Amino acid sequence: MEFLKVEYQCSLLHINNFLQGPRHVTRAIKVGNHQLEHRVVLAPLTRFRGDENHVPTDLQAKYYAQRATKGGLLITEATFINGREAGGYPCVPGWKKVTSAVHEKGGLIYLQVWHVGRAALRCFLPNNVQPVSASEIQYAQASKNAVAAGFDGVELHGANGYLIDQFLNTSSNSRTDQYGGSIENRGRFALEVVKAVSDAIGAERVGSACLLGLRSRNAIDTVNTLDPFRAVWKGAFISAGGYTTKPELATEIADKTGNLIAIGRAFIANPDLVYRLKNSIPLTKYNRDTFYTPGPVGYTDYPFAEQEEAKA
Repeated sequence: MEFLKVEYQCSLLHINNFLQGPRHVTRAIKVGNHQLEHRVVLAPLTRFRGDENHVPTDLQAKYYAQRATKGGLLITEATFINGREAGGYPCVPGWKKVTSAVHEKGGLIYLQVWHVGRAALRCFLPNNVQPVSASEIQYAQASKNAVAAGFDGVELHGANGYLIDQFLNTSSNSRTDQYGGSIENRGRFALEVVKAVSDAIGAERVGSACLLGLRSRNAIDTVNTLDPFRAVWKGAFISAGGYTTKPELATEIADKTGNLIAIGRAFIANPDLVYRLKNSIPLTKYNRDTFYTPGPVGYTDYPFAEQEEAKA
C-alpha cells in the first residue's frame, strides 16, 4: 500500500492561517509511481451532483478539472464497490469523462472505494432488500474497474464508521470469531482487503483512509498529534482536518513532517486553491447551503483568483 490518509473527527483547519508563501507543501513528492509537484490534495467530498441514475456527468468532469493542477492529486467522493447492493446511499460509477478531464490538465485522480456496511439504508436498495456485506474480492474487482475507468489509483475508505472501520473499531465489532476481539483479529478484514486490492492493481496504486476520534477501548492517545501513526508508517502520509485549537500547527507540521495535506471545504470554494496558497491570495468563503444541492450553483461557479483580479 502506497499512502495513508489520516483525519481528525473535528473541524477542518482555518485555511487562511495555513500557508503563507512557498513552504514545504509546495514541494514535489513521489506517491507510488507518480511524481507530484506539490502536496496539496483534494479531500474526498460527497456532493450529490450525479444524474437521476446517480451517474457522474459533464458537471462532475468540469468540477474536477477546475481543481486539477499539473502534478496535483485529487481524491473523489466515495463510490460503491458493487453498485446499489453495496448498501444505502444512491451512487453508480461513471467516471471516464472525469478522469480524462483531470488528465488533460496534467493532474492525478484516485477513486475512493466504499462499502457502507451496517450504515446502509434499505430504502435506497431495490425492493428494500436487506443489504449484504462485502468480501475482499469485491474490493479488488471494484479497483480493477476504477483503473479501467482511467483512475491512477484507489483510496480504500476505512473511516467514518463504514464497513472496514466497523471491523476495526471495538464500538461496532462485537464478533467472537477470527474477525473480532484482538486488534490482530479486528484488523484482519482490512488487511485482507489491502492485499486483494494490491494484488489486483499493484500496491503502488493503493492508499487507505482512517479516522481518529471514534471511541474504542484500544484507542491510541492522539490528542493534537498523529505522531504515533507517522512513527510506524513509512510511505506517503496525508494529514486531513484538525488543527482547530492551533491553526498555525498546519504549516509547522507540514514543514516538520513533509506530509501531504488534504483540504476539503476550502477546495470547494476555491477551485484554484493551489495557486492561491502559493501566492498568498485570500480565499473565497464557502457556502454550506449549496454543499449537497443539485446543479452548478455552489459547485462549479466559484470564482478563480484571476477572474477576481480582472474585475478589480
